[in-house]
Amino acid sequence: MRHRQLAFLFLLVTLGRCSDSTAPTSPVTVTVTASLQSILPGQSVGATVTVVPPGNAPVDFVKIATSGVYTSAESLSVHLTGTFTATRFYSIPASAGTGTLTILATAAAGGATGNGETRVAVADTVPPVITQFSVSPADSAQPGDSLTVTLTMGDNAALRYSIIRLSGPVTLKDSVDHAYAPYASHILRLRLPPTTSPGNLSVTAQVVDVGGHTVTTAARLLAVRDTRPPLVLATLANRRGTPGVAPGDTLALSLFARDNAQLQVVGYRFGAPASVQDSFPATDTAFSKTVTFVASAGWAGTSTYSVFARDAAGNVRQVLLGTFTVASRTRQAPWSAALNATVRDMAYDPKRNVVYLSQTDSGRVAVLSVGSRTFGTPFAFTGAPHGLDLSLGGDSLVVAQRNTPYVTVLNLVSGQRDTVRVNADNFLDRGPDNVRVMGNNKALITITFAGSGYGGSLVELDLATRAYTNRVTVTEFVPLCRSADRSTALILIDDSCCPIEGVVYDALSGTLPTDKGTVNQYFNFASADFIGGHFLVTGTLFDRALNARGTLAPSGATGSSVLAPDGTAAYFATTSGVTRVRLSDGAVVDSFTLGAQPYQLAIAPDGLTLFAATATQLFVVDLW
Repeated sequence: MRHRQLAFLFLLVTLGRCSDSTAPTSPVTVTVTASLQSILPGQSVGATVTVVPPGNAPVDFVKIATSGVYTSAESLSVHLTGTFTATRFYSIPASAGTGTLTILATAAAGGATGNGETRVAVADTVPPVITQFSVSPADSAQPGDSLTVTLTMGDNAALRYSIIRLSGPVTLKDSVDHAYAPYASHILRLRLPPTTSPGNLSVTAQVVDVGGHTVTTAARLLAVRDTRPPLVLATLANRRGTPGVAPGDTLALSLFARDNAQLQVVGYRFGAPASVQDSFPATDTAFSKTVTFVASAGWAGTSTYSVFARDAAGNVRQVLLGTFTVASRTRQAPWSAALNATVRDMAYDPKRNVVYLSQTDSGRVAVLSVGSRTFGTPFAFTGAPHGLDLSLGGDSLVVAQRNTPYVTVLNLVSGQRDTVRVNADNFLDRGPDNVRVMGNNKALITITFAGSGYGGSLVELDLATRAYTNRVTVTEFVPLCRSADRSTALILIDDSCCPIEGVVYDALSGTLPTDKGTVNQYFNFASADFIGGHFLVTGTLFDRALNARGTLAPSGATGSSVLAPDGTAAYFATTSGVTRVRLSDGAVVDSFTLGAQPYQLAIAPDGLTLFAATATQLFVVDLW
């Protein structure tokens, strides 16, 4: 019996040993730990995979795979004993949007396998931000104007796209793909069609980020109204090529008009004694026409000529362009008056038929009667007179006194003087230099100084209130000219070479709309035609926008020059006198021998008398 029990126990032990050899091995422990539990689209996250094999078994391999917003897979052949660790970093593209990043690791060791997994939330919960949204102009615009819409935006993650919408008189949708950038700026430039109807224009911006969040903003309503009058210009030329007109001569009036929306009527008027006028229908944004006239004996005398235009909205502009004189006479020979001092500036007074000459060396303004060819009593000044010009009504003379901070307004009727400060400094080396009175009753005055560089200023003096404002910082030498109708001035910052900087002043708006390089030389002379459509800078012609139109100075020109008021010719000083050059082709069409070289030229507003100052004489030249 005892033997049977022992045999049974031996059988049980034997059977137990056999079952142990087929039992499952211990599992492989795999853990995946993320450096962050949530990230934004476009950010990176790290993941650490730790493999703990059973016992001290070697790790055969590890496979790591990602899914969800980012898909990847890799396999590591390890064959190392003991715990194994690997760290990987994953950069989630901004284009992946929102969702979940799943990281799964599978490992094999000691004949067993194990898995580990972690999940990272990828989400953008913050909407984008619009940091700037502006429309220029902001309040109102005219048909034909250009609008500038500026949109600047950012997002904590990434931007997808933005849309700018215009609705009302103009409909537009402009979208931009921002390619998942975190920051973007978009500028839309739009020209309103000339046919734009009146109304209120709505401008909105919509920004969408990678998370699908949308932000919308709107500018204030922009009123679109046509309140701008047309532009109208003309030139009147004697086809015989002379400034004066004789009965039987043919005059050609080249008429031009332009409107931001639509023209309706364009016309002209000749004042008495010519007394002629006409108008023409116009339906486009631009109009041009040349009208010819034969001057009759009944036109004898001086007539004004002006042009006008009206647009479809009823806006009207009329411009006095100048005068022309019809007479049966012959040109008089040049005559001269002796000078006892250097002439700094000249101004012709048509009311009194005299020319004023500033003489810095003697501290006087000489007065020469063109009718009697004699000098009258000069005006004496305590400061050195430099630039001078007549007031709007022509009854006052405005004189800049160089070595003082003042200009003097001299009443030519009563003789009363008004001294006006235009410079805050009291230094004798700083003071007013050039002066020109504009159509808005403001005098442009340049403040010069001893030395060179940008130490001067352009001052705007209101002759009604006597208040002045510094408008532009300039150098020590600044030639200054104005059109005969006082609408436009050119300021040359002469020591800014090269090129010399030119600044155009618009008296209608009181602004300085044009600033541009001009010629490549120092010490220039500047002049303008009657309406300020063209400027002559020494020998180069420029339009109002300071675009060069050609070099006109003839052979032998010495520097000083002046543009004829009618804009058809220019006069240049030579070693022996003055030469007249036609602007259309640069041909020399006239010359005047004076026996000396002029250093200063000036011309009467009617274009019929030229004044030329030489070292010893002032020549008066009849241009008829």
